[in-house]
Amino acid sequence: MMKLLEVEKITFDLPFLLDHVHCFLAENEEGLTLIDTGLHSTEIIKHTANKPINRIILTHSHPDHIGGAVSVQEKTGAKIWMTKKENDACQKLWGDSKIPLQPFYRESGLDEEAVENLCSVKPPIANGPQADHFLREGDRIQFGKYMYRVIETPGHSDGLICLFNEERGVLFSTDHILQGISPNISFRQSGDQNPLGSFLESLSKIKKLEVEWAIPSHGAPFTNVKKRIEELELHHMKRLDEIHEVIKHSMSAATVCQQIFPKYFATNQLRFALGEVLSHLEYLVNQEECQKEFVNGHWIYIRK
Repeated sequence: MMKLLEVEKITFDLPFLLDHVHCFLAENEEGLTLIDTGLHSTEIIKHTANKPINRIILTHSHPDHIGGAVSVQEKTGAKIWMTKKENDACQKLWGDSKIPLQPFYRESGLDEEAVENLCSVKPPIANGPQADHFLREGDRIQFGKYMYRVIETPGHSDGLICLFNEERGVLFSTDHILQGISPNISFRQSGDQNPLGSFLESLSKIKKLEVEWAIPSHGAPFTNVKKRIEELELHHMKRLDEIHEVIKHSMSAATVCQQIFPKYFATNQLRFALGEVLSHLEYLVNQEECQKEFVNGHWIYIRK
């Protein structure tokens, strides 16, 4: 598949449960385009040394995708392209505009020990990249043998993009659609206030396309994309039903999280588990299936 597309896939190990990430390298009109850079700058610099990279496309602002971007740019002079939402997120997550997370975690119902544990983790990257060019819905990009259309697919991240080639039916699905696992859909204080709603809308958007192959940023390429989308939709509908049943009594997001994800509650996966629970709770609020109120320093949820 990659040879046919004239695209090189570069895979790096990750020190997480999701233990690898794919980056992609291919020719453009004037040089080489690198899609994402992995977590560690030393690895991507070693792999791309002496290559005429003039463009870096960052699909979204998560560290396993942008960690090496600043170093590659410094070595090559390449321009960084990403959506404005992801550029803003880079500054809030990793830049000078970083937002303290302690109040957010406290208001979600975590105790001080859990808040301290989450906030004492050393950031995986030192500084975030700045965009030289903002990508927008419908932009067309030469990447290897084919042209690809930029499709904005918010949910996993507010400004996440996929790239689609109509001629071959090839979708670089990035972290939007993965095979075998569900992308983490987290509510964050400074971002989309209904990320699960955005994710489901983005799935519907991709479902309308004639996709023959999806090439994700984690895992192997796969077919039957519409079936996979339906599996993801069903997964979240079941999770919504589960959470709706749990909140028959008033409780904080942290309490809901402890019931839904007990094995992750006391681990370094808590931030993802809590974010996932919050995204479902806020979806239910938006659907007017539950209500929330601020009580004694915590947001409390109860089903209607």
